[in-house]
Amino acid sequence: SQPCDTTRSHNNSLIPYQPQDDFMKLLVCGPDRALGFRFGLALYGKWVLNMKNDIDQGFMNLFRKDPRDAPTCDEEKAGGDYNTAQYDDDDDEPDADDILSPEDAAVLLQRQDDDVNYRQAWAVLRRMTRNDDYRQAVLECIPVKAGGLLATQRSTVASR
Repeated sequence: SQPCDTTRSHNNSLIPYQPQDDFMKLLVCGPDRALGFRFGLALYGKWVLNMKNDIDQGFMNLFRKDPRDAPTCDEEKAGGDYNTAQYDDDDDEPDADDILSPEDAAVLLQRQDDDVNYRQAWAVLRRMTRNDDYRQAVLECIPVKAGGLLATQRSTVASR
């Protein structure tokens, strides 16, 4: 069997590409901080760098595996673990007790201290990607600062 071509479906037809309207932008700002942007929000701190490193390492791990170990198309159809999903498509929905309220999520995403749990913040961002109502509620809890997004700009970003 041949390894799967990730651009084709199991019946060998092309898979249509659906680009994201918005995506997370992450920039390293020195040895221990990064700047991120998503949903019109600026994210900054050590936690953003940790999140970026985790995303980058996960991506690089796709290429560190011996290609001979990649599941074949038949194995993938049978539930193999070859997963090329985007990070926002993570199906690991947190337990109901672990889901932050929009108010707490807004506070978390605005924090810049070194004690932020980046995995929790990343889970909030992924949930905001999947759930339009949650995204809108979180964004409404973040005050607009002078020089920041105008309310009309924020509502446009929130509707994506």
